[in-house]
Amino acid sequence: MRSTLPTRFAPAPVLAGLLCGAALVLGAADARAQLLRPWTPPAADTLQRLAADARVAFRANRGDSATGPNFTGYDLSSRIARRLVRSLGRHNLLQAPAIEAVMDSLGLDTDVAIDAALPNFVLVMVRNPFLRPAHAVGFLYWYRGAELLQQGVVFRGGLDPVMRVWFTGRPSAPYLWAVLDGVRDEPNTRRFTLLELGASGGAWNAVQYEGAGPDFGPVHEVTFADVNRDGVPEMVAWGPSPADSLFEFCPACPGLIAEQTWVLRGNRFGLEESRLVPSALANFTLFIRMLREGNRAGAARLLEDPALVDEAIGLGWGKGAGRGLWNVEMVENESPWPRFIQVRFGGAPGRPLYNVHFGQKDGRWVIRRWGVPRRGGTPEQQVTPGAPEPARPRR
Repeated sequence: MRSTLPTRFAPAPVLAGLLCGAALVLGAADARAQLLRPWTPPAADTLQRLAADARVAFRANRGDSATGPNFTGYDLSSRIARRLVRSLGRHNLLQAPAIEAVMDSLGLDTDVAIDAALPNFVLVMVRNPFLRPAHAVGFLYWYRGAELLQQGVVFRGGLDPVMRVWFTGRPSAPYLWAVLDGVRDEPNTRRFTLLELGASGGAWNAVQYEGAGPDFGPVHEVTFADVNRDGVPEMVAWGPSPADSLFEFCPACPGLIAEQTWVLRGNRFGLEESRLVPSALANFTLFIRMLREGNRAGAARLLEDPALVDEAIGLGWGKGAGRGLWNVEMVENESPWPRFIQVRFGGAPGRPLYNVHFGQKDGRWVIRRWGVPRRGGTPEQQVTPGAPEPARPRR
């Protein structure tokens, strides 16, 4: 479970009774009205003394944990962050990212994130600068009226955090706070944490976290996107798609990319859709799959000339078995978005090599043509399958 810090590190005592969301923090309209104002950090002597003590504590830490005896360095860092956030003031939090440069100049390792659309919430992610594998602590800062509150949440990664906060309209949990973070030395990993603010506005509770929430798998990118413009973000993730075992791709081939869309239902995110990102390679693998399933109509829709489906069936493209039956040996100029590939088919005598060309039709990828490469020609030169080789001049 996503761990929050012990009671002695929790925010100020919770006020009794229910408060409306607008009374807890600044509303969205107030956030949009924030203007940038000159800011001078508080007295450097106090900050430098706290930072020196924090660095000593971080050096003394043992193990990856960020709690117990190991928490001292994080706690001292949070005191610095709290002073800096307070010095900005609740109406000037758009400048909160400037806190990161101040803390890093003190020899600390931090990231600072806000939601520019609702900058009344600040996340200061603190990492141990001397122990790379150590867990991070994300300190949440928000205002309840004139009171600045703070709460720590442990993150196993905590790298390059991105966050969104939005008003739910539910008195029991008026705000949700979502965080995407990475893991050092794992560039294809992004983790997700979702917190909900309690009715009193005094503490955040973990709703989804590592092991109990979205698992994106290996990804290239994950982002928040308000797809339907309803004020509630969706998440979109892109990553490598496991290829069908019938296909093998050359080292320079871009491979297939999967796109996942995650949406909020109730107070939890779930997977709404997962699909292949359209591309020439995705088109070809889908075409072969439909041929193998006997779906002539579906296969024909993937061709510029639907009549070519009969030729593909005649070549045996809908048959064969075994891993690597189709081997993509080359793509156009090693392009990440090729319009031409060279693929070898292991299900026919001699394992023939084909040039396959692609194009766009009505905004979607289609196969334009294919053929056997000419001997001695460029990869793009081809002849129709079964046609005789051109005559060579006699010597």
